[in-house]
Amino acid sequence: MLGRAAFTRAVNNLPDMLADPDYSRDFAMAGGWRSGLAVPMLRDGQLIGGHRRLPAPRPARSPTSTSSCSKTFADQAVIAIENVRLFTELQEKNHALTGRSMPQ
Repeated sequence: MLGRAAFTRAVNNLPDMLADPDYSRDFAMAGGWRSGLAVPMLRDGQLIGGHRRLPAPRPARSPTSTSSCSKTFADQAVIAIENVRLFTELQEKNHALTGRSMPQ
């Protein structure tokens, strides 16, 4: 699921893994999964990660509200990751200007 979401850069709402010819039947059976939802995490169109809802044991399409909530969660995670990157970059520049080394 995550691989497909990453490749397509879109939410992957898989209602029945056993009915999907591209999904590994053995993998679904081993996990006892039938349906699931995966969301790519994108920053400026570039893939930086992914988020998936726990697969369900019964076939069912995830409701639009669940898909929207998962997409919002992924978007917020991307913002948080970017904020940490920017904070770290700012901290490094500040330490370089003041001549102090970065704390470990």
